[in-house]
Amino acid sequence: MTETSTENRFGLHVLVVVLLAFFAYFPALGNDFAFDDTLASPTTNDGGPDAVIGQSHPPWFFFGQHYWAGEGKNSTLYRPVTILSYAWTHHAVAKHMPEGWTGFPHHLINLLLGAWAAFLVLWMMRDVGVCAMGALLTAALFGVHALHSEVVAGIVGRAELFSFCFGAAGL
Repeated sequence: MTETSTENRFGLHVLVVVLLAFFAYFPALGNDFAFDDTLASPTTNDGGPDAVIGQSHPPWFFFGQHYWAGEGKNSTLYRPVTILSYAWTHHAVAKHMPEGWTGFPHHLINLLLGAWAAFLVLWMMRDVGVCAMGALLTAALFGVHALHSEVVAGIVGRAELFSFCFGAAGL
């Protein structure tokens, strides 16, 4: 097999894996903030503004905050990139969305991250020498597996998605 046909096949495998991973969780786009996701919204559970996500701050501000600082909860969780992404998504897109659709851009980002994660699995499998079909099946199963539903479909799963994607990309 020529190198060009191998590259074309890898491109097709990437397309298949990314589309499968994206469309497996596509129904989540219709959700707003639910359950724990409300803790990532620009308003607190009391209905007031979230002082971290709902207000504009310079990027370095988020590196001095714990994960649930905007809710006034005591927490030892430290995920500054995640809360920065919630705030940027809110200020760039979500606050301009109609009522009931403010969760859409957050869910879209998670679906895109889930698709990226599946692509990274495909890439890693090929890099370690797994055959093309084995890599495709592994990445496809990873991308659509129900175990990932809480992470991909829930906005607050973004911390785990970031962790996996940045870690896998680093490998």
